[in-house]
Amino acid sequence: MIDSIEEIIKLAKKLVSVPSITPLDPACQDIIADYLKKLNFEIQHLPHPNKKVKNLYAKYGTTGSLFLFLGHTDVVSPGTLKNWTYPPFTPTIKKDYLYGRGTQDMKGSIVAMMYAAAKFVKQHGNNFNGQIGFLITSAEEGNDYLAGIPYALTKLPQEKIKCLVGEPSCEKYLGDTIRIGRRGSLKAYLTLNGQQGHVAYPQQIKNPIDAGATVINQINAINWCNGNTHFPPTTIQCVHISCDNQATNVTPGSMSIWFAIRYSNEITIDDIKTKFFHILDQQNIEYEIQWEHSGKPFLTNKGKLLNATHKAIQQITNKKAQESTAGGTSDGRFIAPLGAEVIEFGTCNNTIHMVNEKVKVSELNDLPKIYYEILNQLFITKNY
Repeated sequence: MIDSIEEIIKLAKKLVSVPSITPLDPACQDIIADYLKKLNFEIQHLPHPNKKVKNLYAKYGTTGSLFLFLGHTDVVSPGTLKNWTYPPFTPTIKKDYLYGRGTQDMKGSIVAMMYAAAKFVKQHGNNFNGQIGFLITSAEEGNDYLAGIPYALTKLPQEKIKCLVGEPSCEKYLGDTIRIGRRGSLKAYLTLNGQQGHVAYPQQIKNPIDAGATVINQINAINWCNGNTHFPPTTIQCVHISCDNQATNVTPGSMSIWFAIRYSNEITIDDIKTKFFHILDQQNIEYEIQWEHSGKPFLTNKGKLLNATHKAIQQITNKKAQESTAGGTSDGRFIAPLGAEVIEFGTCNNTIHMVNEKVKVSELNDLPKIYYEILNQLFITKNY
């Protein structure tokens, strides 16, 4: 059992040193499985049959409600290596920080989960009515996410779940923020089909770029919704523009525009599509649009898990956490529809996906204590 910050750092370095760039995971889940197996967790490896995606499910106990640690071992690409002060997969300690890709997002949290589970089962054995689970994927950060948690869930029994997602939730210091939900995620892939031609003969062409600029401006001008007490407003961002043209004296025949949409529960997907179509139909140009919906909004604004997390943070950090649904999305969106309580709580997120990603050593010391106390609150003291 890990019993010192030195051992926590050692395990964190072991995970960070694995270049598990999404969706690949050469060794992280094996490390986690070996560790949990020694604690008498039952281990199931659930690789996707058609994707290079690994999923791990581990469970301790056989009766009672299930507390589930949810996480991912994959990381985003480190980008240009020369921009890193220390190599991204050579974890390095400097001035109370552990540097390396995945230290915040989210291998640091996974180590904290492992420590908390180890301490809890070593202390309580089978003398509690409940189950502790880990569901870990290598496909959270990339385009193969459907081969991750959604696929794994099809292989597992449906149980009553309280789920803690270890995403880096905090803003300025450990314990300042608990994510109690996320906005929905929708993507729109738009193609505008014009008429290619010589720029000197505008009467013979239909330039899709003109229509595209109008579409983008009108979409940006819409107040899609104002949000509410729990959710920030719906936002739409243009994330990609391209056209089939390599010359300066020719207008393109088509133009591609991609939009990323984060929507609150104040608006429906049908409402969003209706407004999109209204704008497009005004442009007098042929178009094609494909939609990709990757998650509905979810919210856990009350319940035993949220109460236990507040108490644990207060007890360990002596600070009060705020509740938020800001930010992107997470794999929690696949657990929430099962009727589960789902929250996100992990390290700070100020360097996630950046060059020189790093986490405070003090966070790696305190986060396992918070996770342990959440388990203690749920299964032992039951003091909500």
